[in-house]
Amino acid sequence: MILLDEFSDHFEETQKHCARLEIINDRHGMQDDIAGCDALEGFLLKVKHNLAETVPGEVRDAALIASGRCLEHYEIAVPGESSGGISASRRSSVWHSLRQSA
Repeated sequence: MILLDEFSDHFEETQKHCARLEIINDRHGMQDDIAGCDALEGFLLKVKHNLAETVPGEVRDAALIASGRCLEHYEIAVPGESSGGISASRRSSVWHSLRQSA
């Protein structure tokens, strides 16, 4: 149950981050471009495949932990990737908003 608890806690934390980003997007007139993301769709297919190919136990736990780490890195990379088309002054304003809402 410890692994399930960790994933549940992380999910709640991610929901809070998403809510913060929605507020910041609205404040700066930006749209969330993550919907329909091919990378996330592929990631979810891989996780489903890993679950189908393993039985509950240490191997499945290791696959889930590895998948969680991959998703965490993706979550970190996406805001930096999507900010490429934003002017320097607007990017500075967005990062200031992120720091204030933390």
